[in-house]
Amino acid sequence: MGYFAYTQTAFCVDMCPIPYYGDPSTRTCVLECPIVQLLYPDNSTRQCVKTCPASSYADKKSKFCVKQCPIAEGQ
Repeated sequence: MGYFAYTQTAFCVDMCPIPYYGDPSTRTCVLECPIVQLLYPDNSTRQCVKTCPASSYADKKSKFCVKQCPIAEGQ
């Protein structure tokens, strides 16, 4: 997917360090993925993605790609 500007060190990185995610629209490492663009943080790639990778799911409540959907509250 390319490189992202990591402003803390002024280096280009291929994977943003924890707790940052690569934002494809700005090509920078960000703490939160843009909600306006409906991008989800993917912990396996450290990137903001429109569609979560195979074997993970977009959790609309937490706004993260998750391996397992959460249990409904009150159950």
